[in-house]
This record gives sequence, C-alpha cells and structure tokens, in this order.
Amino acid sequence: GGQLWGSYRYATNSAQMMNSSSGRLIIMWILLLMIAPAFCVISQFFREPYSRNVTLLASIVSTISFVLTPRLMRKWIVSYAMENQISQQAAEQAVTVGKMAYVAIACAIIVLIVSVYRVIKQDNFE
Repeated sequence: GGQLWGSYRYATNSAQMMNSSSGRLIIMWILLLMIAPAFCVISQFFREPYSRNVTLLASIVSTISFVLTPRLMRKWIVSYAMENQISQQAAEQAVTVGKMAYVAIACAIIVLIVSVYRVIKQDNFE
C-alpha cells in the first residue's frame, strides 16, 4: 500500500542523509528538536524539585535550539546540497522559514519564562 511505500522512501532518504556530515547534523538536530520539548512535558510527572530543575534545563535547551534552527538549517541544507552536487542557489531557495517557526520560538520562550519563575518561586505562589 501507499503507507509501506512512504515508509520505505523515508527510510531510504534518511539513510542517504546519514552518508554525509551535513545530513547527519540535520537528522541529529531534528531529533533534538523533538526530544527537548518532550522532556519539558515529561518532567511534569517527576517529583519536586526534580520537576522544576528538569523543566528549566529542557526549556533552556528547547529555546536555544528553536532560536538557532532557522540559521543552522539554512547553513546545513546548503552544505548538504553542495555535497550532493545540487546548486547552492537551488538549496537556498528550498529553505524558507515559515510563520509557525516563529510561533514555536515564542512558545519556547514562554515556557522558559514560566520555568524560570517556578525555580525562583519554588512553587510557593503565595
């Protein structure tokens, strides 16, 4: 079916990206973008003070990674394209930063502010 073919194409494309240094950086960065916010959510189930500390650490990593993503992706995709004999001009045109990227950055900053506030107040909001 179509799902099996899509899975095969995804696995093939991922394997091809892992053959170059820029492709590996792209794949690892995307993994970081998925894992860091997940730790912000998962940390809510930890006991205090671990919950606050893990949330703070994960929100710092998330914020930094989301803020750096547009610039790093542009750089790494152009580098990946050059390694695979794709013109630099075509690669630059393939990378655009959408509006939702800025929403994600704003959300990461809000989560960081809340987690810093929680650490300062130590959940004593009286």
